Amino acid sequence: MTTAAFVLGINLFLTAIFAVAFGVIAATNRMAHGAAWLALGYAMGVIDVALEFLLPGQTDATPIRVGIFLIFLLGLSFWLIGVARHYRVVPPRIGLVVIWTWAILTLPIIFSMPFDLPLRGALYQLPYFAMQTLAGLVILRSGRRQPLDLLLVGLQFVAALLYIVKPLIGIAVGMAAVPQGYMATTYAAISQSLGAVTLVALGMVLLLVMMRDTTAEMIAKSETDPLSGVLNRRGFEQQGQRALAATGAGGVLIAADLDHFKQINDNHGHGAGDGVIAHFAALLRDTAPGAAIVGRV
Repeated sequence: MTTAAFVLGINLFLTAIFAVAFGVIAATNRMAHGAAWLALGYAMGVIDVALEFLLPGQTDATPIRVGIFLIFLLGLSFWLIGVARHYRVVPPRIGLVVIWTWAILTLPIIFSMPFDLPLRGALYQLPYFAMQTLAGLVILRSGRRQPLDLLLVGLQFVAALLYIVKPLIGIAVGMAAVPQGYMATTYAAISQSLGAVTLVALGMVLLLVMMRDTTAEMIAKSETDPLSGVLNRRGFEQQGQRALAATGAGGVLIAADLDHFKQINDNHGHGAGDGVIAHFAALLRDTAPGAAIVGRV
């Protein structure tokens, strides 16, 4: 077994693990927006790697090569949509359409060129570069700037850059003259190794991002009164203690009560009373200063 084939086998195993991991998250956690799309993306990766193993035994390698090219691009598209859904950003439909249009239009050109031509490699990698770059821009567009988010953005741009670098690596170490000889080359070993590193790095960081965000959402829900939408007693006390610790003795506490509230429930029903509470809470949120802590205790 060649080095490239060994690394490709590792990639197959890792891709399957991430596909299952994101699939389980999607099935068990409704708050993990985008996990199902990410699972689909990694599932496309499993199919893509399996096709790579079939390539050396083909007399006419073109159908398998086209399948590898399009399926991997489809996997990156699902990844992009999954990232956008998780970060609550509308998936960049125009960008996706432009990349896919470019890929389809250049398909005959790419697969009519000699396999070891650097220009063919550059055209082949360009849609992948664009898709990874777009995923990084989506995260930046979300406005999230926590360390894990910035790390994920950096990894997206590094992954994008690697697609541009691959043709240069091919020039430096040499490419196979025909697709069937790809797996036996040093270029294949380097390319697949870089793919394994980015695969693990992106998957692990995004899993950590999802765990962080899911935990934050669970904490927020546990500290929020579902009727009024403001903090409940637990959330009010915890945030109030942090505010007091930050500001010292200086601070203002305002307690408000709704007079004759029982009469509203008795005369108009509990639904009307709930509406009054929700409306009053909205008034407090809208009129209170930005740093104020509003709760229903």
